Amino acid sequence: MKLGIIGLPSSGKTTIFNALTKGDAPTGQSMGGRFDVLTAVVDVYDPRVDVLTKMFNPKKTTFAKITYTDVAGIKKGANEGGGMSGELLNHLSGLDGFVHVVRAFASDLVPHPDGSVDAVRDLEILDTEFLLNDLGVVERRMEKIEDGLRKGATKNKAAAQAELELFQQLNETLSEERPLRTLHLTDEQEKMLRGYGLLTLKPTVVIINIGDDQAEVNLNYDHPQTVVTNLRGKLEMELAQLSAAGDTESLEMFMEEYGVTELSLDKVIGLSYDLMGLQSFLPWVKTKCGPGRSSAKQRP
Repeated sequence: MKLGIIGLPSSGKTTIFNALTKGDAPTGQSMGGRFDVLTAVVDVYDPRVDVLTKMFNPKKTTFAKITYTDVAGIKKGANEGGGMSGELLNHLSGLDGFVHVVRAFASDLVPHPDGSVDAVRDLEILDTEFLLNDLGVVERRMEKIEDGLRKGATKNKAAAQAELELFQQLNETLSEERPLRTLHLTDEQEKMLRGYGLLTLKPTVVIINIGDDQAEVNLNYDHPQTVVTNLRGKLEMELAQLSAAGDTESLEMFMEEYGVTELSLDKVIGLSYDLMGLQSFLPWVKTKCGPGRSSAKQRP
């Protein structure tokens, strides 16, 4: 599973990326509008694997993997004057879903580019950019199908008509400023749409990035294939880095002080798996080492 961490500049994307990957990528740096991406692969922790490992003492234990990419280069007005770059769109289209970071914290050290913090506004801005991109894709496809039917160049008219009706439904949904993941598509329709890279069709985890002592924010944002959660990004990054350093004592102390019961990595992975309908299976493969010597592999 490959998820892209997206958001407007200064939303705290790289901070969340570090929190989810136990990384230390520099934060607060502008990419100057160019496309750039950070990538990290992390294990999907499953306590059942620990139990089985203790029981069978395998030579190797392999967890399922999840890839996070921190995507830079998405700005307000990205679709003005030609739309998003092909490089950016190719990357976004190849992802299984998004982790959309929305800024809700105030900071004198990191001023908001628009001069004020407004999570609802910022969420709508990036949603609109993706809607406009998909609308362009859908309209171009509709024109091509209609042109083929009109000129009699379409071999399978029934299939072309079915596809046209589907794209007309997509066009109507996007024109109403609703993401395509709000539609209840059949398996056949979803198969038909593969390869178009429609961004609003992808499952999305919305992370509201709040300050260390800030109350949780309710955006009243309810869409199918979308989950919303609050995270104290800066705090979670620091906790993840303590975990990576093996400083268990400090980690437990800070988690207790701030009432953190689960690191954001585990929380977001759990939300992502539920959202995308993934399950973990634990096949055990016997080896020549005899009973109890096995290789554990967890697969989504």
